[in-house]
Order: sequence, then C-alpha cells, then structure tokens
Amino acid sequence: MLKCLKKELILSLAILMGLSACAKIPEVPLSPSVKIAVEKKGNDNIFAVDFTCGLKNENGSTAFTDIIGLIEIKNNTGITVLSVPFKSAAILPFETGIIQEKIELTADQAASLFDLLSIKKEQVESGEDQGNRFIEDQNVVVKNLNMKKTDIIELLRSKLK
Repeated sequence: MLKCLKKELILSLAILMGLSACAKIPEVPLSPSVKIAVEKKGNDNIFAVDFTCGLKNENGSTAFTDIIGLIEIKNNTGITVLSVPFKSAAILPFETGIIQEKIELTADQAASLFDLLSIKKEQVESGEDQGNRFIEDQNVVVKNLNMKKTDIIELLRSKLK
C-alpha cells in the first residue's frame, strides 16, 4: 500500500513539474489604450503616444521574468500602424503586469493611428481632443514575446539568498 502511494506521489509531482514547464504565456493584451499628446521638439510638433495594456499570467506556479516583447497595433486591413517595444521585470502567478510605454511620432507617422482611432490631428493639436482611446482587441497583437519561466518557489528562494 505504501509503495503504491509513493508511486502515485512521484507521478503527481512529475505531472506538476511538466505542467509548469508548459506554462501558458500571455497572448492577448488586456484593455489596450493610448493617450496622444502634442509636444514641442525644437521647431516641430511631435505626437507623444502613451500606450498602456495588461499582460496576465494565468499560471499558478510559474513566474515570468526578464520579459521583452513587441505589441503591434493594426488597422482593420491588418497593416501595422504602431509598434510598441516593451520590457518588464516580472509578472508573478495570477498577476497582471502593466505595460506602459511612450512612443514619439511625427505627424506623418501618427496619421494612420489617428485614422484607426477616429481622431482629428487638429483637435489634438488644439487641445480639444485629449486623444484618449481604448483600442479594439482585434487590432492589437503581441509579437516576439521572450521571457524566462521560473517556478515561483525557486524564484522566492533565490530572493532570500
């Protein structure tokens, strides 16, 4: 009986270890949004795009660390209108990591983003429109996501050393 229980325990641990190796990675950014402001740079106006979204770690025992990736905002025909490179130190199990990045664009570079979000450039320049918009989920894609997957127990042990 004890021998059978020992085998079941070993099998259960092997399954749990295997599940943490196959950790589910974030595929969909949560609540992606932008805020667009005009800033003076020399004699020119630039558009400062503050991009924000969340990436959820749905794993119970795996932490993501040293996260590097790219988020692309695409128009309805699939053409990329904005690429947002990002880095994050860690997203712990069941946590949503917040990605906040600032991208500076010229008027020409921002034109397709304005079109996608139905924003008039002149209204942003005059301050009439703050350029705050949520982006439809189908227009946002996570690309080139690289990270270390670390068992949360091992991560915590390494922090105590």
